[in-house]
Amino acid sequence: MIGSRLRGAFERWGPVAFVIGGVGLLGTSVAGSLDVAGVIEAPPRLAMGPLLFGLWFVFVGLLGFHRRVADASPKLARGGWWTVGVAWVIWSATLLAALAVDLTTGRTLADPGSWGPPLLTVAFVLALLGFLCYGTASARTERPSRTIGVLLLLPVVAFFGQAALLASKILTGEVVATLQLAFGALIAVALIAIGYRLRGSSEAVTTATAGADTTT
Repeated sequence: MIGSRLRGAFERWGPVAFVIGGVGLLGTSVAGSLDVAGVIEAPPRLAMGPLLFGLWFVFVGLLGFHRRVADASPKLARGGWWTVGVAWVIWSATLLAALAVDLTTGRTLADPGSWGPPLLTVAFVLALLGFLCYGTASARTERPSRTIGVLLLLPVVAFFGQAALLASKILTGEVVATLQLAFGALIAVALIAIGYRLRGSSEAVTTATAGADTTT
């Protein structure tokens, strides 16, 4: 009963969470690119805050996607639910600990300690697996549409692009700000588009259901 209500709450708030997360990631991408280009010197909280909180909302959106593909592709839906669920718990716990460190010590939210990055990395990789599971399930079954499935797979592709930029920075000490902004913007726009499309499909289902009830 509790699990069903929890999944219902995630599904209800999922579209809005995708949009909020996309806006947060877009802000981080713009600030980080301007910092790399030398236009501004972004404070750590400005650069990392929107990213950390934005991804928390993205995880909520992914958890809310489970019911949309659970019937059509149960195995992939189950894989997405568990990988994203574990990622969300790890991310939430790490974020709360980082906030406590930020408020009680001289460290900032962006650099809480050496324990932070490994935990966030694990959560992020799990979330990418969730994107892959849900995106594949949605694209194959067209639930709620193939377009949403493709949009869910875009962050996975963009992540590998960002990983290549990181490798380039490690090897050469340089990174192309334009490409960093492009990959970040691709992820953000995809997330915002997912949120709007899911909201539209939810409203359509609600309207159709109300019409059917009225007819009967």
